[in-house]
Amino acid sequence: MADVLPGRRHLLIEANRHHRVALDVCCAETPDWQYVLKVCGSGLGKIFFDGTDPMGGLASQSRSDNFMVEAEMTSIDHEVNRLRLPGPFLIKLDTHGFEVPILAGATATLENAE
Repeated sequence: MADVLPGRRHLLIEANRHHRVALDVCCAETPDWQYVLKVCGSGLGKIFFDGTDPMGGLASQSRSDNFMVEAEMTSIDHEVNRLRLPGPFLIKLDTHGFEVPILAGATATLENAE
């Protein structure tokens, strides 16, 4: 997205801890970028997440296998409000089937999305 819309602020919400170092580097090199290392969902709380595959990830309200760990969950609306981010917004998702809960947690942000 940075190539398509240069000079914009980016809030990256990432659940998989495998990407922490790359996110640190990326956000240090690009001052208008920041990240939150939490599962993005419908609200605040805990959720189970399988982050064993760096290019995958699965979130669930219940633990479905031994690889899932309890993780912090946040919502787009919460982070936009917490960080006082101005709109308009563009939301890009790569969520492996978890889009509906994420969009449920972004209703206010979506009102100011183009």
